[in-house]
Amino acid sequence: MTEPVLHHVSCPDASGGHRMAYWQWGDAAAAHLVVCVHGLSRQGRDFDVLARALRARAAAQGQALRVVCPDVVGRGDSDWLKEPMGYQFPTYVGDMLTLLGTLAQQAPIGQLDWVGTSMGGLIGVGLAGMPNLPLPAPIRRLVLNDVGPVIQWQALQRIGTYLGQTGRFDSVQQAADAMWQISQGFGPHTPEQWLALSQAMVKPLPEGGVVRTTGLGHWFGMPARALSRLGLRTTYIGRVGDDDYGRRGLASLVAESIDVADVVIVPGVTSRFAVILVDRRAGTRTVLWHREPGLLMAPEDIPARAADAARVLYLDGSEVAAATAAAEGARQRGTPTVIDIERVQPGTDRLLRSIDVVIAAEAFPAAYTGVPALGEALARLQADCGAPVVCVTLGEEGSLARVGGREVRTAAFRVPVVDSTGAGDVFRAGFVAAWLHGGPGIEAEEAFRWANAVAAMKCRGLGARTATPTLTELRRFLDGAV
Repeated sequence: MTEPVLHHVSCPDASGGHRMAYWQWGDAAAAHLVVCVHGLSRQGRDFDVLARALRARAAAQGQALRVVCPDVVGRGDSDWLKEPMGYQFPTYVGDMLTLLGTLAQQAPIGQLDWVGTSMGGLIGVGLAGMPNLPLPAPIRRLVLNDVGPVIQWQALQRIGTYLGQTGRFDSVQQAADAMWQISQGFGPHTPEQWLALSQAMVKPLPEGGVVRTTGLGHWFGMPARALSRLGLRTTYIGRVGDDDYGRRGLASLVAESIDVADVVIVPGVTSRFAVILVDRRAGTRTVLWHREPGLLMAPEDIPARAADAARVLYLDGSEVAAATAAAEGARQRGTPTVIDIERVQPGTDRLLRSIDVVIAAEAFPAAYTGVPALGEALARLQADCGAPVVCVTLGEEGSLARVGGREVRTAAFRVPVVDSTGAGDVFRAGFVAAWLHGGPGIEAEEAFRWANAVAAMKCRGLGARTATPTLTELRRFLDGAV
């Protein structure tokens, strides 16, 4: 066998399951199994040369050998996960256990060896090091490549500059040349070797040419998802690329009953992408963003009728020009506005003067006003922008707000924290939901209680989409917390 055979295995997950692809070389009945698992953004065909060499050596020694090279979920020919936050090592380890169990059913495994590059090595460490896992055979040899005790921050930043980028090319060679520009740290390769490694990283397009595929998921429209789950009719307006990330992201919003008719699709651009690193001990996370300039919204991207039809216009403060035009238009029409803002940019002061509710990151008031004390900075921010409500989120300490001329401090709900990704986004959604469901007479304390409850409930589970509560779940949680 000079080429591998592609197979799939069904793996369970909380969203109904997914299929993982794997490439099999050699004798399917061989008792000696070598599993080779790739790095973060690669796929199983990276091991073609190694698999051929291992098979040739085994044949020369008169031994039978099976080599299996999976495409980790979200890569290669494997499915994408419905829940993007599922791209975590527990998922990968669970999938590999399912794969090994399936292979053991096909033929008993007498000897199991593991070769792992980067992420694939860490998956192997997890399998070999965790006690009581149902392995069909113990891992005899664990070969690690590009795995160490620490990850340099500079390396993460470099990964963040290219991970998730797709791109269209006229030929495989053109795609290979582009990938080489970001992959020279992989070590020396001849042009022929690199072209062979690149073949499986692209897929042909119907109209000609190829597209680079890197897999992984997306972090897409989180406040809109939360608002929809909390019982509010929601429209999402933004820009996405005409790529898999954009198409899947929009489809996932539609599945949450969110109107995406006014989304602008930008040809030839990779959609916004994030690599989210979760500390499973503390539940905290680091987010590495990738965003192309072509995704920056223009004022004309937001139609006037959006503000006319809305009970509340929710804005992202990172898009200053577009958000300012939308906020000023909404004020003229009498539509209330809420903004999520994290940093000061040119034009932020003008933008905030058309906002009714400012919900900011903890560091924002001091950065905006130059006043270090949080309470005083929040008061100065309210005086400057004139918003009736200004608030900062404080993580496990809850929130601090000024409503009119008084300070409102709201405690966080104490829950076991699994993952804080998106807690700030759903906090804001919880406030808007309380405002609209409770009506104009709702007390500020109750609105911020809702907001803190939604954020706490989200932190109990991995990922934003699966952990964000529905309105019924929120009301039940609040009733039990009294």
